[in-house]
Amino acid sequence: MTIREEITEIVVPNYEDEIVKPMAGKNHARIQSRLIAELLRYEDKFDVLPELDLELPGRARPDLCIYPNLSYDWWKEEHKVTQAPIVTIEILSYSQGIEDLLSKARDIYFTANVQSAWFVVPGLNIIHITTPNGQTATFQQNEKLVDPVTGIEVELREVFR
Repeated sequence: MTIREEITEIVVPNYEDEIVKPMAGKNHARIQSRLIAELLRYEDKFDVLPELDLELPGRARPDLCIYPNLSYDWWKEEHKVTQAPIVTIEILSYSQGIEDLLSKARDIYFTANVQSAWFVVPGLNIIHITTPNGQTATFQQNEKLVDPVTGIEVELREVFR
């Protein structure tokens, strides 16, 4: 195999393996980047990773994953991550239904031991958190979100400004 064939094999994903997600828009990207900025205050304890392909009991690509600090091998890339994050964050797109995201949390994330799932609803400026044991909380635009599992706090006025 030539080097070009090897690189193509690595870089070009198999179409059937791709996870189909709604196209992210400007509002989605803005919220995602602001959440990352807020969450980076916790980088001494957690890694915040966007758009990670998870290979759990099902396949998913949350908008953000939060892990306890991970170790990295910069010589080897991991394209399909099998370790479940402790928190997943999904930003609702206009073409998605909240029920789709809730069933993804129940059927994929929580069966893989994700401990907290956040659902961001841009049109309402809220973030809803749910845990595998059924604990829920909803935080509005001017409130401070507190994750019951990690203790992470996020000022939502910074996310939705």
